[in-house]
Amino acid sequence: MFSQSVIEQLKYYVYFLRDPRDGKVFYVGKGKGNRIFNHAECALESESSSDKLDTIRSILSAGYKVEHYVLRHGLEEVAAFEVEAALIDFIGLTNLSNSQGGHYSSDFGIKTTDEIIAMYSADPLDTSLPIVLININRKYYREITQEELYDATREAWVIGSKRDRATYAVATYRGLTREVYKIQSWYPVDIEGKERWGFIGELASDAVREQLRYKAISSYFPQGAANPIKYLNCDAPLSVVQTTPSQKVVQAPIDSAEKNLNLIVHIQKGKEKYGYEWGTRQAWKCGEKAHRVKRIIGVVKGKVACIVDGVSAEISTPISNPNHDTGCEGRYVFLGGTCFSEKDFCEGTQRALMFKKISGLGQGHRYLTDEELLSCID
Repeated sequence: MFSQSVIEQLKYYVYFLRDPRDGKVFYVGKGKGNRIFNHAECALESESSSDKLDTIRSILSAGYKVEHYVLRHGLEEVAAFEVEAALIDFIGLTNLSNSQGGHYSSDFGIKTTDEIIAMYSADPLDTSLPIVLININRKYYREITQEELYDATREAWVIGSKRDRATYAVATYRGLTREVYKIQSWYPVDIEGKERWGFIGELASDAVREQLRYKAISSYFPQGAANPIKYLNCDAPLSVVQTTPSQKVVQAPIDSAEKNLNLIVHIQKGKEKYGYEWGTRQAWKCGEKAHRVKRIIGVVKGKVACIVDGVSAEISTPISNPNHDTGCEGRYVFLGGTCFSEKDFCEGTQRALMFKKISGLGQGHRYLTDEELLSCID
């Protein structure tokens, strides 16, 4: 602990806590008095849980002591805020147990040179493309990944039917456009009984992103504006497929007359890992023939256990497939449609197939027309 004479000399200071086991800094803070030591006391006296407190408890239980460092002292409070924010930016918030970045870090914190140029000399957004601007201020943070940015942008919004006229969704943060997605479909999202909407999409082409990213949009979102949605050039209606939340892409551009195949797949391992539906939907090495599949049927030990009607095939990606990994590269996932598994009440075609044994399957998957499928049912 600091004595009173030390405290008076320190004034405000910026400090960090380091784990002696690996030498990594796990917390940055600013304060005065004995603030630097309060975290360890709190970890011992409180049962509350946080990344910071849990790390301190782990260090102490292993027989070590938290290492305390003062980076700068003799500061006024405003200067201490600035130094703290700079240190957090430099180390990276994802590497720390701090719950948030430093003061002013969003405005003056670490940025790439492209971001600095965009921030202070961005051209106003000017486009004839039909777009919807989506303000994600509350979801954006410095180290956000591309996948997290997509998830933050795509749902869930109070948005009217005009959404169907937008070709692109543009994520915005603090007066600048950040990313552009080509909208492929919309789906309803129920949040506490209130209907909101999300979209399925993919990164726009490089040319479109070049045109729309890092543009100033403050004129569209004046200070104090509460609505995070703004439409531009959305007068002419466009055709967009409405989907369910499990879908990730729009249907493939294949004529419905060509979609005449049933794909039979073995799902024993997939069912155990992902459940009946996703064990059936993904991820299969099919080739272009996948686009002719209208129904995918999952079998366990030769018997039908899951049926998904009205599917569309798409190459597996982190956007199209929530279970995507390196083993899915170049394989197809089957999206959309209606899923029936052994727990569901089935009728019609599904009832005629469920629990039936399909003969002659072999080890791989097979494509069968309706006529061929019925001839294989035992």
